[in-house]
Amino acid sequence: MVNDYFDIENFGVKLTPPVAASDDAQAQRILEDSTVKLGERYQTGLLWNRDNVELPRSYDMAYKRLIKIERKMKRTDQFKQAYMKMMDDYVHKGYARLLKQHEHGKIRLVFDAAPKVGEISLNSALSKGPQHYKSPPAVLFHFQEGAVGGCGDIREMFHQVLIRPHDKCAR
Repeated sequence: MVNDYFDIENFGVKLTPPVAASDDAQAQRILEDSTVKLGERYQTGLLWNRDNVELPRSYDMAYKRLIKIERKMKRTDQFKQAYMKMMDDYVHKGYARLLKQHEHGKIRLVFDAAPKVGEISLNSALSKGPQHYKSPPAVLFHFQEGAVGGCGDIREMFHQVLIRPHDKCAR
């Protein structure tokens, strides 16, 4: 029970170190080799679960999804306004950019990496990566150790991380 997850000591509780999954080592290597700070943001590589991954062409599937979104925009003005506002917000905040004429068709924004082409999706080609977070019990047990507690809003955290150019056109 508790002993399975914690080493109990005389003066408190200490987490037992987690056992790394087999793909965690590769993901950690990618993070260490590719992560750099660019201005106020970080850039990193995608956490491929194996080397030299080749994804199938997904244009047809992405195009069908685009047509569905456009139909929904035509039917529901409220959805269209919300979608356009979100896209404008992404461009304004620097999470996305308008493509130049010669770039059209090369880079696609991916909101959902789960759809499969054949038996492969972007999600299936990526590792979830090593878990570097503290479990809720560990946070609670150690909350009163310091003089100041802090919290933050991570709602847009993933949009702050840039993807290295080499991985942007993964297809």
